[in-house]
Amino acid sequence: MERYSSANAMARRLVAEGHSQTVLVKEKQDELKAGWNLLQEMILTRTKRLAGAGEIHKYRRDAGEVLGRIQEKEGLLLDENLGRNLTEVESLLNKHGVLERELAALGTEVRKLDDEAGRLEAAYPGAQAVVIREGQA
Repeated sequence: MERYSSANAMARRLVAEGHSQTVLVKEKQDELKAGWNLLQEMILTRTKRLAGAGEIHKYRRDAGEVLGRIQEKEGLLLDENLGRNLTEVESLLNKHGVLERELAALGTEVRKLDDEAGRLEAAYPGAQAVVIREGQA
């Protein structure tokens, strides 16, 4: 930024002093300005893309964590143990009640992730949307 400002100030000074190469100085000043503006646009675009990538990576991390918890709960539901006596059955029923509450909480998290996926797909269409959809599968 400093070098750009310095070069631009020098060009303005040369033009103001009526330098013999004023036309060339103005052309170079215009080229410099165009290049600087392009660079600023590129920086802004990259900043936005990096922010988007960060959001998508966070979503995928969160989705992966929830998926791991879902798979853990699936394993508990596949347990064929129904108890050998009344005490064991009551204990299993209590554990099942806890599991149902945990699954309800997971359902809330899944809905939030689904909403976030929709927001991200709308905000970052194209190839990034494919990455988001793959994270939902």
